[in-house]
Amino acid sequence: MMTTSMHRTRRHPAWLTLEFIIIICLALKMVLAGGYFLSLTKGAPVIKTSMAIAADPTQAETQGSPPALLSPPKDLSLVEQYKAMLLVLKSREKTIKEKEQRLKEKEEALKALQKETEKRSSELTARLNKLIRQKEELTLKLEKLISEQKILEDAKITHLVKAYSAMRPENAATLVNSLDDDVAVRILASMTGRSAGKILAFVEPVKAARLTKHLADHRVSGVKPEKQ
Repeated sequence: MMTTSMHRTRRHPAWLTLEFIIIICLALKMVLAGGYFLSLTKGAPVIKTSMAIAADPTQAETQGSPPALLSPPKDLSLVEQYKAMLLVLKSREKTIKEKEQRLKEKEEALKALQKETEKRSSELTARLNKLIRQKEELTLKLEKLISEQKILEDAKITHLVKAYSAMRPENAATLVNSLDDDVAVRILASMTGRSAGKILAFVEPVKAARLTKHLADHRVSGVKPEKQ
């Protein structure tokens, strides 16, 4: 039992020594790899031309080459690739924000134009409604004036009929000769046929013939003479 313990005690330092040697070798390998990497990248800019083009697509367009994709060149280190990716994303984000701003400005301009159009349309509608109301009011006034004028004319004709009926036929015929045909017809048509015939007998032949024809038309249209 003691022999086994002593044997294990003697072997333990040997294993420690071997592990220490392996660790030293790994460390040396990492140092050598780091030195080799530094020698390759020594004096090189952090962001190469290809990375700058990837970050700024407009530069690629001016140089005659298409815009770079999101993936940077593979010959760069992970840090440089990450930086290039960030620059590309920032550039894309800036472009998107500019487009959004332009779209927002256009949308605001369209809203303002729509608001102005609605305002003008409302004003024109109000003016049109006002003109329609004014037209209706004028139409009513005109109809009222026409009705009043007709009443006055009817009253005047009635008065003339009575006056002409009371005159001697030859005197009434002298006045009829000076009247307009329409007025003369209205007066004679409102008389009885006998009274109108006596007056027409003294009216000028040409005018009498013309008035007789108009009186016949009035009789046919249903105009009834006033009773004397």
